Amino acid sequence: MVNDRSTRELMTVPKFALVVLTIGALVYPIRADGQLVGGVFGARALDSFGGTNGFGAEAGVSLPLFPLEAFAAGTRFYPACSGCDFKGWSLGVKFGIFPLPVLRPYVTFGRTWRDLEDPSNSLILDDDGLFTGAGLEIRLPGFGLFAEGRYEFMTADSDP
Repeated sequence: MVNDRSTRELMTVPKFALVVLTIGALVYPIRADGQLVGGVFGARALDSFGGTNGFGAEAGVSLPLFPLEAFAAGTRFYPACSGCDFKGWSLGVKFGIFPLPVLRPYVTFGRTWRDLEDPSNSLILDDDGLFTGAGLEIRLPGFGLFAEGRYEFMTADSDP
């Protein structure tokens, strides 16, 4: 009998909190809709690609209840070899560290894929792996700017 009563008393507090939060949300609703984000960016690939520049586009969704943004990005690079085609794709998330009004630092991680085709050497490099990084976003009304450093942990498969 004592066990049953203590269980009921433990469940009373969460039920009461749920009722108070529900009434508060109905009286004073908080805007909590997601926001689509996107943009274009410049990129630089280092390491085994000899330092090449590229550009890309990113699209995602920002969730205001959490400091979280999920995104997909595509990048096209311009390597030094003639006729080469080097491109990449990424799926990842960004977590805001300190949600300041204008400056928003974040950490990011996810999955990435890279393809390098060199027709002169009959080389097709197909890399995939994980990435992690950190960045800083500057948000102004109707405009945003970000800088990000990323390290990719790749596993290469090469087909001649």
